[in-house]
Amino acid sequence: MGWTSLYKPEGQSMRDFFTHEFRSANHEIVDIASLLGATYIAMKYADGHIGAVIVLTRHSPKEDYNFSFKTMDESMGPYETNCPDRILRLLSPTTDRYALQWRERCYEAIKRRSNVAKVGDTIQFAESITFTDGHTDNTFKVMGDGRRTYFVASNHKMYRITNWKQKDYTLIA
Repeated sequence: MGWTSLYKPEGQSMRDFFTHEFRSANHEIVDIASLLGATYIAMKYADGHIGAVIVLTRHSPKEDYNFSFKTMDESMGPYETNCPDRILRLLSPTTDRYALQWRERCYEAIKRRSNVAKVGDTIQFAESITFTDGHTDNTFKVMGDGRRTYFVASNHKMYRITNWKQKDYTLIA
């Protein structure tokens, strides 16, 4: 249930690392994807079914044990829901309530990511956001300089909104 910390050679891929770490006659890695501090693995078990393994990861490059990970499977109802569609499509059908809920949250996250606003779009967040200057708003025009995304509110001021892609919003124009 805790974290495992060990040395991971620089440049070693997550696929190579976890194929070595999880080697067993009881299961094999079918596919693997890493993003946003988590690795998602489609794991084929000895009985033939394919389930999802979610591995939280942390890198500590200045430490001897420079890599830490925490493993859970989809039946534990993990919080991390950025699993790519290509992994989800490999999974066997399940009746596990927590696995089904996790898969549904993953598909919702995929839908949100595919509906990403672009520079010039106007978006409306489901909940209003209050900024440090006291202004509260939920409708913004998306602006950007190529590296950063800014939002112009109804008061015509520019704001930064952290993790805006993970918030519920709709495209207005």
